[in-house]
Amino acid sequence: MAEVLKRLYYWNWIPYLLLLQLCIWFAFDYYLPVVRAHGALVSQAADSVVIALSGKKLRECRYAGLQAYSRMPDGTMRDASIKRIDQPAGGLTRPVGTF
Repeated sequence: MAEVLKRLYYWNWIPYLLLLQLCIWFAFDYYLPVVRAHGALVSQAADSVVIALSGKKLRECRYAGLQAYSRMPDGTMRDASIKRIDQPAGGLTRPVGTF
């Protein structure tokens, strides 16, 4: 009986350990992001803008794609379309370093 209670005691810790693992994972991504990027406005039209992006890839990751958002005058954010004009987006993962 004591052995059964001992096993049950250890099983009770599993949800807490999983939660701790999840918290560590989120903290790792927050404090050590995959990419630090910067954007500079190149040109602006009534319905589009051209932005130059540069930055540094800090650690290995799998390429997931580009995302763009626009901020409306009232402060809300909306999805925006994004398209590279310097070269086609190859969708390949780049090595760690500057881009």
